[in-house]
Amino acid sequence: MCVALGLGSQLAAGQALAAGPAEATPIGIAPINYSGDLPSHMQSDIEAAVAEAIERIDRRAVFLDPECQTSRCGADVDHVLVLSVGVDERDYQIDVEVYSTRDDRQLAEASELCDMCGHSEVLETIEAQVTTLRAALERDEAAPQVRVEGSPPGATVILDGQQVGQAPLTAEVTPGVHELELRAPERNAQIYKWEATLGVEEVFVYELSEAQAQRRGGRGLSIAGWVSFGLGLAGVGAGVALVVIDGRDYGPTCSLEVRDVNGACPNIYKTARAGFVGLGLGGVALAAGTGLVIEARRKRKRQASAAVARLQPSLGGFTLQF
Repeated sequence: MCVALGLGSQLAAGQALAAGPAEATPIGIAPINYSGDLPSHMQSDIEAAVAEAIERIDRRAVFLDPECQTSRCGADVDHVLVLSVGVDERDYQIDVEVYSTRDDRQLAEASELCDMCGHSEVLETIEAQVTTLRAALERDEAAPQVRVEGSPPGATVILDGQQVGQAPLTAEVTPGVHELELRAPERNAQIYKWEATLGVEEVFVYELSEAQAQRRGGRGLSIAGWVSFGLGLAGVGAGVALVVIDGRDYGPTCSLEVRDVNGACPNIYKTARAGFVGLGLGGVALAAGTGLVIEARRKRKRQASAAVARLQPSLGGFTLQF
């Protein structure tokens, strides 16, 4: 949106003149829009009155190019004042508006009909209207703020990676992009990114959901993994034992009467095959158990990451994304 500015300033075309202390914050004065029969000397007095009023609110008036038609005319100012003065005999309609050049946003306006006014009364009315704009200018120049509130109260507030306190909380930030993170025990975290603007307070209302349900899946995998790991150890241990005793005498049935001339017993353990099967199955169970435990840990990490809700501005408020 561009703000159309009226013409009629007494300044020469192509000039942008300043009035007031050089160190004061400048405010652009758009070409004043005059309607009706206003003599040139009164127009000059009105411009001088505007400049004096600007000085009273600790600003410096910068009169913009008379050919300017929008609130962005190249002057190095953050705000532009738009003044319209109309006269019908001795009745004066005076309208004052102030805009931000950052986004063409109207910050304030004042309007007054001065009935049966003389020269000095018109100037006093204009000066009074301009000085009422000070509060709006100061609000727009104030440092950006962020206000955090929500459920559960007491959530840890992390701003740009630094812990700044607990909610509810209000903090000043610098203009630019910031990241806000909310964390609480046994709750899913939320992250909100936004661009802070001078004079604007961003309100963030959070609701951290419980994280218990998300942890169950990982816990089940972990339990299954450790059970499988234990069974695998038992299987490997049994397989080793069976391989070790393979070929040995089966003691209770190997009396001297049944042994051959070489002393060999016909009854021996034949457990090698079962032992190797046990080793194989135990190894598979060990591998499966180890894999399940590792996957359970990875799942918990993924769930913790996925549980961080990211909020983005939308036309109706905030959009929550997981």
